[in-house]
Amino acid sequence: MKLSEAGLLGSLEVETAKGALFNHGKSCYLGGALLAVGFIPWSKDKLNKAQERRGYEILSVEFPILNKIVIHPINKYEKRLEWVITELNDEYDWTRPAISKWLETIEAQYYIKPIQEPIEQSLLESLPAPTSCR
Repeated sequence: MKLSEAGLLGSLEVETAKGALFNHGKSCYLGGALLAVGFIPWSKDKLNKAQERRGYEILSVEFPILNKIVIHPINKYEKRLEWVITELNDEYDWTRPAISKWLETIEAQYYIKPIQEPIEQSLLESLPAPTSCR
């Protein structure tokens, strides 16, 4: 699942929060992405520092694109994607659908598009047979 999909999916479950992954039953964009991949918060209230850190660790494993340097869509500075998303959610009041739409343009630069056309059988037959490694 892409981050843009996860953040949007997570927004179906809870209202938007600011300043923390989870806060009083709400979540920020990245908290919504965590919910979409099966993360269950320890508390309905704000997470403690260790729990919040664990949430960010899970995010970085599930969505390594968060560590990419991107151009901030508002101030045009280069920043880690994780920080840009946090600012768009917390400081610029972007909606989750708006963040997801912008994020899709970033993901398009990093993800390989699937092949749309089937590979011809004659091409497959012309490839050498696989060999085993010992």
